[in-house]
Amino acid sequence: MTSVDQAVRLVRQAVIQDSKRNYPEAARCYREAITTFNELKQSRSSSKRLQDLLTTKLVQYEERLKILDEHLLSKTDLTKFFKELESCHFDDCRSSVSSDTKQLYKNPLLVKALDLIRRGRKEDEKRNFSVALACYESGLASLLDVLNRGILTERQTESARVKCLLYHDRAEVIRGHLERGG
Repeated sequence: MTSVDQAVRLVRQAVIQDSKRNYPEAARCYREAITTFNELKQSRSSSKRLQDLLTTKLVQYEERLKILDEHLLSKTDLTKFFKELESCHFDDCRSSVSSDTKQLYKNPLLVKALDLIRRGRKEDEKRNFSVALACYESGLASLLDVLNRGILTERQTESARVKCLLYHDRAEVIRGHLERGG
């Protein structure tokens, strides 16, 4: 199967999923097709006619993908996302009786990281995505700095890593939305 055939198959699948209102799958198919079509467009073996056709189609597919992404982002139930993050129990270490743990909260980097992430969550819930992204990025950078210093217990380190991954994934979703003009 050629790249053109694969991209056309992906677009057909995207249209089918779109008509079935399976928007996440439709968006995935459009995204893959767009990537393939862009590769074809850049190929030196593509004729001028094919490149012009691809340019026209790419605009259409990118516009539809933008609409789907905005719809999916607006319909995203963030409560499940934030409950998953809460299950990491990293924030809950304040209630621990351990003096070592209480000592951690005297670390200004850790306090700053958690405060920035909390602020990001609040802005995310308000759908103020650009501020949320900035807070997430700063908070994650600070949290990674804390991890690199090795001042957390093994359990806290694992929990912080999970939290970093989850928030990083959320930040990437927001970044993609903002880059597409959201």
